[in-house]
Amino acid sequence: MSSSILRCPLCEQRLKQSPGGMKCDAGHQYDRAKEGYLNLLPVQFKNTLNPGDNQDMMLSRQTFLQSGQFNFLIDALGSSISDLLEGQTQPIELLDIGCGEGFYTQQLSQQLADNIKFSGIDISKSAIRLASKHAKRHSLAIDYWVASNNRLPVLDNSVDLALKVFAPCDASEMQRCLKPKASFLTVTPGSKHLWQLKSKIYSAPIEHDEKPEQFDGFTHISCDKISKESEIDFPTMKALAMMTPFAWKISQDELDALCQSIDSMQYQFIINRYQNC
Repeated sequence: MSSSILRCPLCEQRLKQSPGGMKCDAGHQYDRAKEGYLNLLPVQFKNTLNPGDNQDMMLSRQTFLQSGQFNFLIDALGSSISDLLEGQTQPIELLDIGCGEGFYTQQLSQQLADNIKFSGIDISKSAIRLASKHAKRHSLAIDYWVASNNRLPVLDNSVDLALKVFAPCDASEMQRCLKPKASFLTVTPGSKHLWQLKSKIYSAPIEHDEKPEQFDGFTHISCDKISKESEIDFPTMKALAMMTPFAWKISQDELDALCQSIDSMQYQFIINRYQNC
């Protein structure tokens, strides 16, 4: 695997391969975990001891995503990326910001051209560990790094395409890392995303705003909406519910009753493309 786009999170010098990990010229060493990832989140940059989603939420998300309910989103993203990179044969650096357990990088890496080098960043060490274990088990050449989305350990002008699925990120950091005229894709919920669940939870559910977010230094290029309604069984519905903060505010019996009352789910996604100025 390649980590040629990395910079030291402490001194911002380029990181180079060293025995067992990566090292900058200033001597800051980052050891590679046995699962294959690098931890590039120094303790002084943490707001909590274990930032990111908790283990139960991550495992629920992993269970839900592996059910195939979001496969149509993967297909749409793959098509968008293929169209965007059509005809390009040089190595492409694709960075998934807020990658979680690595579902999107792993699925897309098996669909897209071999010249795309996939990397993923997440602030949750537990999520990155899961992502790295899965990639290693399935021989997927994907780099995963523990790091903050708002302090990316990536060199200036080094990324060809960035992906941001339901993840926050500092726009100025995104602009710094992307090459001139490079693009990034965002995925946000459509107006009636998870509508059956929201209708059960709230007496007057509010639709998501589909207006594209504006980022300083970027031009909004395109907006595509995709949607699908699918049947959903109880275990998958429960995994979906447990991905949300609401599930942790009610009893187990109430959660089970809620999930048993829903047998289909509306999924809507907005895919926006932005270009670095």
